[in-house]
Amino acid sequence: MRTPRSGFVRCFSLLFVLAMILGLVVGCGPAATTATTGTTAATTTTEKLEKVTITYLNWNGGEEMRLQQEAIAEYMEKNKNVTIEGQWVTENYDSKINTLIAADQTPDIYYINEYLAVEWGEKGVALDLAPLFMEMGVNMVDTYVPSAIFPYEDKVYGLSTGPVCLLLYYNKAMFDDYGLAYPKTDPKAPWTWAEMVETAKQLTFDTSGNKPGDASFKPKQIKSYGMLAPSFWLFLQPILYSDNAGYANEEGKATGLDTDGGREVLKAVYDLIHVDQVSPDAAVAKTLPGTTQAFKNKQVGMTISGTWEYQNFMKEGIDFGIAPLPMFAKPSNISWAATNQISADSKNPKEAAKFLRFLTDPDDNPRQLEINFPNKFSWYKDESKLTSWIEGGNFKPDFKQVIPLIMAEIAVTPENVNLKNFNKLVGEIAQAEIDKYLADNQDLETTIANIVKASEGQWQGKW
Repeated sequence: MRTPRSGFVRCFSLLFVLAMILGLVVGCGPAATTATTGTTAATTTTEKLEKVTITYLNWNGGEEMRLQQEAIAEYMEKNKNVTIEGQWVTENYDSKINTLIAADQTPDIYYINEYLAVEWGEKGVALDLAPLFMEMGVNMVDTYVPSAIFPYEDKVYGLSTGPVCLLLYYNKAMFDDYGLAYPKTDPKAPWTWAEMVETAKQLTFDTSGNKPGDASFKPKQIKSYGMLAPSFWLFLQPILYSDNAGYANEEGKATGLDTDGGREVLKAVYDLIHVDQVSPDAAVAKTLPGTTQAFKNKQVGMTISGTWEYQNFMKEGIDFGIAPLPMFAKPSNISWAATNQISADSKNPKEAAKFLRFLTDPDDNPRQLEINFPNKFSWYKDESKLTSWIEGGNFKPDFKQVIPLIMAEIAVTPENVNLKNFNKLVGEIAQAEIDKYLADNQDLETTIANIVKASEGQWQGKW
């Protein structure tokens, strides 16, 4: 049986609910209307947030600049309290950024060459991004491929888009002409160096149709070369790594060329030119057209180059394929990219980190995949993401067989990123001596001895 009190409570409750409903209808009428238009509701929210301006400096031009400008516009539309002031400096960028730093006007976020990333972080110019991203729930080491963050002693001083690696490009038309098997595409079991050389011999012909080893072969009258020797320091790096060598030893305190592996690799490159006779020397190479045109002309059968070459080949309509790099003792590759840093002087580091995460994240900003490789592990390991990226781009079928494993498992951070004083030790000293060696006027032991002597006292270790 219901008591008089319970009846009163029920009646009062109904009246209270009715009043609340009427109040909501009257009080929220305008807001409900503007929520439909998508303006007032957003303004009401952002009015309570502090207005923030983030400055962003980089050197990109052309299509990449356009895509970044689109991303900035989208970010500001979603975050109306934030203004991103972008500046694109396509000439004399190094001078610009150094001038700004000297004047205490360092941009909140700026682009920088990969080899300066850790150095500037350790000198206090840039912030450690790891704690800023952890506040957003992102463990950077677990999320991004190493070439996108260059982790150093649990610190991350930069975040990159568009990491690159190296590939063996081969001229399918030439392979088909001579009935040759294509290179192996498994990054964990690529061609050996010897297999590559033997195939290069089958692609090399003089103007009379003779091949290397034929009695009448004329090495000064070659019509097509099987291979372009990887004589430049960038392309030679991973080949050295595959033979347990490098430009430096493990500690970065002495040359790594003064080793069995270093000698074997340097001799192998020399032999491509002077013994196997499948590659032009430096003088002849300068007379050839660019790589894409040389492939078109069937003047070159194979070359080692970066992933940036891929779309050039595609645009030119070249019949080509890609494969992992040939190896000596083990599979090897390198990956790196210029990087974005947040200034240690930024007044809004958390807001800068939020914008940087959006700008560089292919999940939030998929437009970057139009010209860049993903920087996250998930885009190489998640089949649906990988498929959407590759099918949405201008790639051949072998791309999916070769690239993901290289980027996610094989490629390492190269010495041009982590070796201190790299430009002097490798770009100047080692490269100059290697050039003399490959030009056939200096023997191998003299080359190595000269590198040891010229670099003495200049080794500073690795980051």
